[in-house]
Amino acid sequence: MADETLFHCVICLDLCHECINCQKCHQILCRRHVKNLSENCCPSCRDTPFRFQENIALQRIIRDFRERMGMPQPPSSPREEWFPQGSSSNHQDADEEMADAVTSPRSALALLPRSIASTSVASRREVDERFGSKVPCRGPGMQGQLKKIPSHSHEATMTAHVRTCRHEGCRSVWRGPWGKFIGGANGSTHFDLTECPEGMRLNRLTGWNYEDPRC
Repeated sequence: MADETLFHCVICLDLCHECINCQKCHQILCRRHVKNLSENCCPSCRDTPFRFQENIALQRIIRDFRERMGMPQPPSSPREEWFPQGSSSNHQDADEEMADAVTSPRSALALLPRSIASTSVASRREVDERFGSKVPCRGPGMQGQLKKIPSHSHEATMTAHVRTCRHEGCRSVWRGPWGKFIGGANGSTHFDLTECPEGMRLNRLTGWNYEDPRC
């Protein structure tokens, strides 16, 4: 099965919805974020103006992945909202070419950013797969840094812990640039890993290194 994180939007870090990609660096993101991009530049490579195309290939793969995992399909936006006047005129040709290329998850890797497609299997399996995985971070200035992704069952364990723990550092399971973690009240705006012994143990099972959280 393809690694779910390969299909995450570079902005919201969730599965891409109505997936598009930058025509220069090929980074993927949800279509809804385009109108909020600062200075109309790519959030990954900063190319200006931001030139993008609808990624039908990954839309199909993500839709299939959602069906196999029992995830609901988000509603689609009206088609006329997809490409505003002035956007690239090559979308249709690019879409058809990409759609023809999709035959398997392996084919999809060819359509992903090079930094993601070349991710080694070893870097994803440093953590016991029962608890999660570590994958390279995406985004400017984050080369060589790793994101911690808890498994569904382990994330449920983390959530159950913060609901019952009285330690001030176990406020919530937060999501940050280096992955999900149990942290204190400032976890939503600042890096705030818990110092609770049990919370620390649960964090470390997903690969968190308290000495250097980036790795």
